[in-house]
Amino acid sequence: MASKRIKNSLFASPGQMAEVSLTSPPGTHIEFSDGSMPLVMKTASGRMSPVRTMTMKEYDQQLAELKKENFNLKLRIYFLEQNSKKGGVLDSEREIIDIKVENESLKKEIQDKTEILKRASSAIDTISAQHQNEITEIKEKFSHAERKVEVLERENRKLNGELKDSLTSLDDKDNQLKESFREMSDLKSILVTKSEFIEKLEEQLQSNGNNNNKLDEASFKSKIEKRNTIIQELTKQLRVDKKELEKKENEIKECNEKIEELKSNYENKVNMGERREQILQTDELNGKQNLLDDSNKTISSRDHQIEEFSKNLVQKNRQLDSIDNDGLISNLREEIESLRSDSEKQHENYTKSVEELTTELKAVKNELEQRDVDICRANEILAETEQAMDCLRIQTTRADRERVNAEAQLEQLRKELDSLRAENENQLAEHEAIVQNLKASLHHKQKEFQEDDNYVKQLENGEKSVNLIENLKRQHLKAINELRRASFEKDEESRRLVHKLEAELEELRTELSDTRTEVNRKDLEIEKLDRRSNWVEENNQEQLEKLRGIVKEKNTLIDTLVKAAGEKEAILDRLRKERVEGIDSFVRRAQQLSENLKTDRLDER
Repeated sequence: MASKRIKNSLFASPGQMAEVSLTSPPGTHIEFSDGSMPLVMKTASGRMSPVRTMTMKEYDQQLAELKKENFNLKLRIYFLEQNSKKGGVLDSEREIIDIKVENESLKKEIQDKTEILKRASSAIDTISAQHQNEITEIKEKFSHAERKVEVLERENRKLNGELKDSLTSLDDKDNQLKESFREMSDLKSILVTKSEFIEKLEEQLQSNGNNNNKLDEASFKSKIEKRNTIIQELTKQLRVDKKELEKKENEIKECNEKIEELKSNYENKVNMGERREQILQTDELNGKQNLLDDSNKTISSRDHQIEEFSKNLVQKNRQLDSIDNDGLISNLREEIESLRSDSEKQHENYTKSVEELTTELKAVKNELEQRDVDICRANEILAETEQAMDCLRIQTTRADRERVNAEAQLEQLRKELDSLRAENENQLAEHEAIVQNLKASLHHKQKEFQEDDNYVKQLENGEKSVNLIENLKRQHLKAINELRRASFEKDEESRRLVHKLEAELEELRTELSDTRTEVNRKDLEIEKLDRRSNWVEENNQEQLEKLRGIVKEKNTLIDTLVKAAGEKEAILDRLRKERVEGIDSFVRRAQQLSENLKTDRLDER
């Protein structure tokens, strides 16, 4: 009856758990001498590799093994209860031993789970250390980028100062051009007065033709010698001017060579990938080269004009040899001297303008080279920031994956702990039910012994059955004491097991709470990293936009400088043409005057 009650209290039938097989794999069970059901042994999982984690399939396999072990334990308890009714004390002791074995296996399993939790916490610590190192590296890269941006800002300020200086120099050149305009107007007025004065001289020559024949021959010869010395000085000055022009031509050739070198450098840069900007810059350089070529042409034409002017002067001097009028010769000499000085001044102004144009061209070239350097630096900074942002994105995605994996592992561990807790509670309930059944069977035995005692008391009057009664009493007392001792030990063992399991579960709960707090802390750090990376990206984008705006402003400023230089070159060309036309008109008038003098002289003779 007791065994039936135990069976009904534990489970109705072991065959109700149809999803678990009763057969165990070879090498995982223990054979007993009494032919009882084998206990499925838990295979030692060993230390997990720090690199490889358990998959879901392995977790499912482990849960299936635990369920199988639980089912076999239930069968073991059931058959031990069946054998305890037959075998007595030895079966109960064997049951206690099996329960201890089961307790040790559960301890081992809990140790494995705690080891898994420790490994997960160590993995989280290593991940946090890696994130900290990556954060420090990103901060260093960001500080390096900030230093580079400061350097670029200083260089931009320097370039702005140079551009301001160039603007002031351009203003000075504008003032010089205005002065040259005023000088040209003065020269025009002087030419008008000179022409009027020549007309007056012609009238005087016509009126005073007879007086000119009476000049002293000696004074005339001395004046001719003075005139020859003046002509020699003029020729020397022309030679000096020619030498200066040759020097300027050499300087222009050197500038052309430098421009060729710059062109070759720009072509190399075009091959490196910056085709569009370099093509624009080479166009600007070609424009400057065209300006220099035009200036060379104008210089050569100016040399040709000077040579023609010198020839005209020689012819004029030859024509003046036949003229005996002292006043006319002195006036013509003064006019020639004034024209020579004016031509020298204009030549000096022209050479100054050419030198200023060459300096402007050099400044523009330097600015273009500096702009290329700034663009290269800005591209390098942009590439470095893009690489840093890519590294940040990779690190954040890696951290997100690791966080998701850690959360999945923690969730799996929570499920395993819940299942283990439920199994332990079920096993404790089963053990308590077994203890209650043992107590009930003990109470039933006591009742039977009480009935036997009553029966013995009824038989005490018989002298023959005294020894038999005493023996029965001793046996009954011994059996009762052994059953009481076994039930007490089993109660104590079950209490100790319950307290130990509760302590281990409490430790697991604390470890789970610690891991949850650690995961939350890691989530906060990852959010901070995301915010920091977004801020760095926005800041780098702003810096790049500023640099692009500065480069655009510099390009527009260079374009305006090039246009201003072209306009000034056109003004200089116009001034040169006007000056040449004035000189030609004056030479023509002088020639006409000399011819008129010759005809008058011939007519008088």
